[in-house]
Amino acid sequence: SEEEQEERLANGDWVLNAGIYFLYRTQRLSSEAIELSTVDAGAPLVDLVRRNARQATPDVWAQFMWGDLRLELEAALNIGSIGNITNSTDDDDDYRILSFGFAFQGEYRLLDDALGIYVDTGLGTGDSQVRGISGRENTYRQEDGNDQLTHFGFHPNYRIDLILFRNILGNVGGVWYLRPGLSYDIVRTAFGQRLGARVDVIYSRANRNSQIREYGDRGANTLGLELNASVYYRSEDGPGLTDGFYAAFHYGILFPMAGLKETGLGVGNAQTLRLVLGVEY
Repeated sequence: SEEEQEERLANGDWVLNAGIYFLYRTQRLSSEAIELSTVDAGAPLVDLVRRNARQATPDVWAQFMWGDLRLELEAALNIGSIGNITNSTDDDDDYRILSFGFAFQGEYRLLDDALGIYVDTGLGTGDSQVRGISGRENTYRQEDGNDQLTHFGFHPNYRIDLILFRNILGNVGGVWYLRPGLSYDIVRTAFGQRLGARVDVIYSRANRNSQIREYGDRGANTLGLELNASVYYRSEDGPGLTDGFYAAFHYGILFPMAGLKETGLGVGNAQTLRLVLGVEY
């Protein structure tokens, strides 16, 4: 429990939490939309496509805390097969699924927990026979008759930035990223009041440069450098209470690098402003 963890850390002991999650999925058929130009009058607008898919996903998570240090890691593996990756009934090849991804978070607190130092990194395997890296693109269709599906995509709700993965690409997938950061609480009370600021720098690059271009510089697979800054405030909860006011102002700026400029997405320098207001109850 949180109380046991706080007691152990206060006594100078370490805390280790861990878990295992396993998921097995099968899909025989899927419904796919039909192009309007091919639909006869009165015909349905969806069609059933045979998939014959099977996939197992083992997922492990571990968290280590000692004093003011927190290290947290989650890793997942997709392994399986799918008989058809197109919307045609003619595709009866047997495609094999083998992809891997992990996310790591490191945090160290200083100056009575007022200063926070962060290092986050993660990776999702890419696919050398796929043209496209965005979660909004087709990351399954294979070139040159390959039967290995190795692109790993994170859930869109796992957010590490404000612009590139959150809004342009849609999710983290087929890339390696590094996010160092600093935060400082100008005001910090025992009852939960916080007033501070945080800065993060996110560097990312594609694992397979063929995913972001079909021709061109084979070594330029860097995607971008993004700077995120925020100012946040949270009111005191008070002893034994769980309600409070929260506000945060976020600013982000993205500097596209060589690989992202060649994706065809037409990405230039981008900026965003976000204001978040909330009440916890």
